[in-house]
Amino acid sequence: MKFESVRSIALSLFNKHAWLALSFASIHQLSIAISVYASVQIIYEVNSVGFDSVDFKLWAVVYLTCMVLPYCVSYFSDMSREAWLCSALNDFWSAATTIYGSCTNKTDTDNIKGILVSQGKETIISFIGYSFHSISALLNFSLSLLVISVVLDYRFALSILVSALFIAAYKVYISKTMEWLSETRNTQGSILTKKLSAIHENYHHGSSINRDSFQSDTRLSTETYLSSRMREARSKYAAMLLTSLFSLLPTTSLVVFLLFSPQIDAAIKLGIVVNLTRIYHLLASANELVSIIILLPNIKGQLRL
Repeated sequence: MKFESVRSIALSLFNKHAWLALSFASIHQLSIAISVYASVQIIYEVNSVGFDSVDFKLWAVVYLTCMVLPYCVSYFSDMSREAWLCSALNDFWSAATTIYGSCTNKTDTDNIKGILVSQGKETIISFIGYSFHSISALLNFSLSLLVISVVLDYRFALSILVSALFIAAYKVYISKTMEWLSETRNTQGSILTKKLSAIHENYHHGSSINRDSFQSDTRLSTETYLSSRMREARSKYAAMLLTSLFSLLPTTSLVVFLLFSPQIDAAIKLGIVVNLTRIYHLLASANELVSIIILLPNIKGQLRL
């Protein structure tokens, strides 16, 4: 079983449950973006008219509604995602039994057995979680950034662009290495699973020499697998740390400049202060996108079973 691209496996896994989950996620993130816009409109209404205006009350209702709505929508989003996962696993295992039964070569049969038992379920769960999280994070990031850039200051978009350019360049540099590390880990995991499946037969019915040889061979396979897993983790998290630092620096510098600059209008400063939590959550979303971009080769490597 070998998938040539992320696109091919994505098309095979997407179904009505996937679209429902992503639709609810879109509503969730859109309501958050609207709440940012409503909070700025409330500031403008208070500064110009006061608390008794009709527009102030309208925007206050919109703001409160958008703050509560995501908690309600997230239930339906999570349930749809779980239904998506269950249907994908059902389709995968149905196809896996057919593929396993068609194998005639002993080596191929053993390798596929190890993969289907230990790797297939983990890969499908990882991919669906990755797909849902990445689309949700992208919506969160793009919608909130659009609103903040329009109603507060356009330079927020520019600061994020600087981070994005660095991330894109670094992704090209590290993608092949991350993909190779992921493939190596999955291959070693499959080999280890195949060896461990013979524990009962070797331990209870083999000779002492065979038993000692089996235990030594299994320890070596275990150490190889764990070593490959740690190598992948070191590279992955070092890349995430480096890109996260560079993604945080430009926007943080801009926030400091806007808050302490005498040329910036007081209403804009107040809007930034009110939405400071949202802005830093936007930075967290940027870090999530960094992680998603860095993890894409990792997911691609897992799919190449």
